Amino acid sequence: SERPSSKDASIEMLLRPDMCKLLSTFEKSLAQRDVWEVGYAPRTLTASKEVIWTDDERGEAKPPFEFTVSFSQSTHAIASSEVLACVSIESGLDFPVFVSSIQLMTTSGLYDVTNLGQCLDKSTLQSNDGRENLKSRTMYSPRQGVLFHPKDVVFFLTELTLPSDLSSIALGGSSVDLSKFMPKNGKLCNMGYSYAAGSICNSRFENERQPITLTGKPVTLSSLDEKTQLFLGGVPLVCYGMKLSLKHASIDGDTNINSSLRLVIDRQHVLSPLGRSGAQRLIMEESNYLSYSWSRSKHHPWSLGPQCLRVHGPRPLLEVTNLSEKVTSGRGIRGTVNRMVFKLKAGADEDCRDVRVWLRCRSTKLVAANESMGEIQQTEEGPNNIEQNLTPLFVQKASDPSSTCTTEDGVKLPQGWEPRRDVARNDSNETSSPIVPHLESGKSTLLALDLFCPLSETPIPAGSPTEVNTFSTSFEVIIEYKQTRGRKVVNDESGDHVMVMHNGTLTWIPPFAADFFLTNGNQKPFPGGYQHQSNVLTKSALKNSAIDEFEMVAADGEQVRMRCVVETQGLGTESAGKILSVKEEREPQPVVLYSSSENSFMDKMKQGSKLSLSYSFSADRSIQHSNRSIKTPLGTVSVHWKPNSFVLGDDSVSEANFEKSDDFGLAYGPLSLTDIEPMKFHGPLCYILNAPFCAQLRDCPSAPKVGLPFQLTYQITNRTAKFQTLTVSMHSNSVRTDDSTYPSNNELLVTGKTKSEMQMAPFETQSIGFTFMSTVAGKVLRPPLTVSSARHQSWVINEIECMNSRYLFVMP
Repeated sequence: SERPSSKDASIEMLLRPDMCKLLSTFEKSLAQRDVWEVGYAPRTLTASKEVIWTDDERGEAKPPFEFTVSFSQSTHAIASSEVLACVSIESGLDFPVFVSSIQLMTTSGLYDVTNLGQCLDKSTLQSNDGRENLKSRTMYSPRQGVLFHPKDVVFFLTELTLPSDLSSIALGGSSVDLSKFMPKNGKLCNMGYSYAAGSICNSRFENERQPITLTGKPVTLSSLDEKTQLFLGGVPLVCYGMKLSLKHASIDGDTNINSSLRLVIDRQHVLSPLGRSGAQRLIMEESNYLSYSWSRSKHHPWSLGPQCLRVHGPRPLLEVTNLSEKVTSGRGIRGTVNRMVFKLKAGADEDCRDVRVWLRCRSTKLVAANESMGEIQQTEEGPNNIEQNLTPLFVQKASDPSSTCTTEDGVKLPQGWEPRRDVARNDSNETSSPIVPHLESGKSTLLALDLFCPLSETPIPAGSPTEVNTFSTSFEVIIEYKQTRGRKVVNDESGDHVMVMHNGTLTWIPPFAADFFLTNGNQKPFPGGYQHQSNVLTKSALKNSAIDEFEMVAADGEQVRMRCVVETQGLGTESAGKILSVKEEREPQPVVLYSSSENSFMDKMKQGSKLSLSYSFSADRSIQHSNRSIKTPLGTVSVHWKPNSFVLGDDSVSEANFEKSDDFGLAYGPLSLTDIEPMKFHGPLCYILNAPFCAQLRDCPSAPKVGLPFQLTYQITNRTAKFQTLTVSMHSNSVRTDDSTYPSNNELLVTGKTKSEMQMAPFETQSIGFTFMSTVAGKVLRPPLTVSSARHQSWVINEIECMNSRYLFVMP
């Protein structure tokens, strides 16, 4: 027999359901034999014919097979990864047919459906991802394929390997312009499904930053949280067609099937919203448009996901966690190396190779915006507001433990430390440091980074707020690695280069703070006649003084008794360090005020613990007998200390692969270094004034007895080259001076010149003596003595305001 010339007509009648319904069973059988050339001699067979079916202009023509391809696991995917696609095919033919191969026509190319011998049970499609519900199909032949009866619906699961180059994904037959898929803002429209499958709506609703509106107005990306921004963008992957190899299914038992028919179903209309140009150029929201992303054939459940998949570039799945921040609360201790420990955990579906790190940091100085309110703000001048020799920097252990290093900025590092070489300058990574060569999926490792902020070489002035010398360092830890995903077997050179960034801030605080106090208060019983508002006979006696009334003053040669209170700063409840010793710096050698010993209670100091110390400072002028005032601190105290470290718990490192790189092991926070610089504090600033007289109490019994006379002797020295006249007054009765009243004391009898004048030659020394006798025992207040100079209009001796120095303890 000859090959029929009506093959094309037979194909059209069989593949058009509306025409096939008009044929009788016998006519259908004849048409099938013509199409598949059943019973023809091999030498007369034609090649497999390819038939392309396309939509008509109105899209109303029904194809021979209805199909839907959806992505059940996610609305987004990453380039070069494997995604699971659910394929459903419904036969629209009026006769049975074998399908021996299926190819999906997508915007990223052709994909074969490989597991035709297995299918999904529709009743269990909504259980998990359907893998465990794959069942062997009884009407399947490895040689012929899957048998489709009329109106039969078959579901398949197949894996698609996405391309690594997103620009290779074609829309409308041409490669896409990736810049069109980088949104500059978000948009609330299409019921929230257009952008990130509604995650913008959810994010704005949960955070309550702005009310939800359906007006379609743009939303700035900065108003969205980081997780929501990850869903923005992406190139759409769409299946718009299918290629099927059809074979004849014999009805009368004839198995002599000699040829196949190649059917191509091309539905380009689903891409029409994506192919706009000009004023209606491609915009992101259309890549998840409701008209084709969520619409589907009736046989395909909605639970199997959208038909559009957004493909993003390679994205890091590595999690970076700062394990030390929970205890340190983002604070560091100046004067020692501070260690931060980061936990790097690979994602469950990624393999990390050649994991490396590089760093960026920027420091600013914090100042008190309103010292009375204690408010702190960051300066606006940038990093230049910090002295170069105080700039914090990343450091690492040097190869030589005994080496010393000073940076170009003049920062002196602790012994055995050096600057890191992987810190970027000018926002460019010049070099990076290796962490681990290979980090398997789900595994963890630890990364230790060390920062150092030096103490100021200039002692801190007394009364300075702690915040005045506080620095803030903003740092970025950039982790780079080669990422491979899925179950691929790769070598060390393969993988996508990805990068994850971790931002943080470290606020630097000093390890200690110090307060200074005058032991006997600001009022002095023996001022020596210096010129100051606090020591004048009348308020109008000293009008044009350069020294404020409330400034601290001392007479030349006066011994000022000071009290210093050292308070420990800390991280959490723990102190920043242990105080080894406290010294007062003086010539020719310092005086030790405190020294630690074993089992000392100061070894158990907590944050806020205080150590109170006393010392005496000699106020000396370098220029004698000059009216010029000299301002100097009342002593300098240095605190020698050793930092306290924290140690990571076993729960933090149980899953991590960590090798000890130095002697500190799992320590973090301020590292316990030795031979670090002490912290120095200046005492309060004091004006040392030239005093024309020197007065002091020479003789005073420590414990007089009742009824027995005792002697008190005052000594006054004229330190000038002039004759001086002084007025002496012992106030035994009620006295009122400067609004202060003291009652007369009849319990203490006094004899001597209670009111007199004394003449003093230049540089002469004279004594004034009084005899007392107490009539009672116990704490007795003796009457005050005043000695004034009419020439200088000031007090040489003034005991009226100094009650503590006038008490006597009389024995019975």
